[in-house]
Amino acid sequence: MSIARFNFSHGSHEYHWETLQNLRTACEQGGHTCGFLLDTKGPEVRTGRLRGGGPVTYTEGSQVTVTTNYEAEGDETTIALSLRSLAAHVRPGTCPPTLAGQTTC
Repeated sequence: MSIARFNFSHGSHEYHWETLQNLRTACEQGGHTCGFLLDTKGPEVRTGRLRGGGPVTYTEGSQVTVTTNYEAEGDETTIALSLRSLAAHVRPGTCPPTLAGQTTC
């Protein structure tokens, strides 16, 4: 193994510190080196409530508005996101990075 990934979305700092110490000990005993990658937790982007409690089916080719008004109720035409700074990350007609891979834009 040439690199160890530490997923900071799970576990405490103390847990990761102990794991790093174990990695260092194993490398010393085995005469190897190993880098480590800190995979830090990104922003938690949530979709808002759905009108009637959901689920919602989106029709291919339909136009859907994505809003940062988290109080808005979602339906077949609207998706509310908790990311208030969304407008800083997208341009009109592009797919929000929070939806990339989950939808076709």
